[in-house]
Amino acid sequence: METHQPKQILAKVILLGDSKAGKSSLFYRIKHRQFRGSSRGTDTMTDGPTFPMNQLTQTRGYDSCSRSILATPEIQVNLTIMDSVHSNVRGQSLSAHFYRRIQAVILICSLDNEHSLHRLTHWIHEAQVYIKDPKPVFIIAGTKSDIDDTKREISTEALYNFGSFHNDIPVFEVSAKTGHGVTNMLKSLAERLADQRIRSGRVSNPSNRQSRHQLSEREPLVGGDDTNEQQWSSAHGYVDPKDVDDRCCACVIL
Repeated sequence: METHQPKQILAKVILLGDSKAGKSSLFYRIKHRQFRGSSRGTDTMTDGPTFPMNQLTQTRGYDSCSRSILATPEIQVNLTIMDSVHSNVRGQSLSAHFYRRIQAVILICSLDNEHSLHRLTHWIHEAQVYIKDPKPVFIIAGTKSDIDDTKREISTEALYNFGSFHNDIPVFEVSAKTGHGVTNMLKSLAERLADQRIRSGRVSNPSNRQSRHQLSEREPLVGGDDTNEQQWSSAHGYVDPKDVDDRCCACVIL
């Protein structure tokens, strides 16, 4: 029997958010599948210069990694995920070249910092200014879901309302420390990118697209427990990527 290989979609994703929102901690979790502060045994979830940067990262102004996710049985989405060093250090706007060929944005706020949620309005606007065609796919990640409720400044309801107000952006509560919600978030992002390609006609319509998309819409606001990532990944088509040359990530978009 002939084996049908899934169609390949390639997309660049950028993480946006203010300094101290947990952006680089989340990126480190995605890239290395562990918490950056674990070697120190502390709950350190800060961004910017506290994270040592290699020479290549300092030169080009960003770090990147790749993840391959089976969005549907017919479509595999290969993500190049970028974390800007400049926004970590200054918490300011990025120049236009950082948005080149970007197709999706993960907006980062910290659940213990209400201001970081309000600041996402700025990052949404900036992304919409620089990313025109196709319109970017947005996902909101509220980091530090592992903290005690007494330390939270952003409730689950407030996070949901913010996403609903901004054209129903899906939101996830995640933890860079434990991995909670991270895989669910990436899976949802891949499904939405695949759906965008199908709707635009750039990928043929698979027979089960509608049911898969409806399933994604029914996913809970707060991502599932991803502490045991290997079991979850195996069951949901989240596969380890091969090593890639990050310097080529600007040319991988179909």
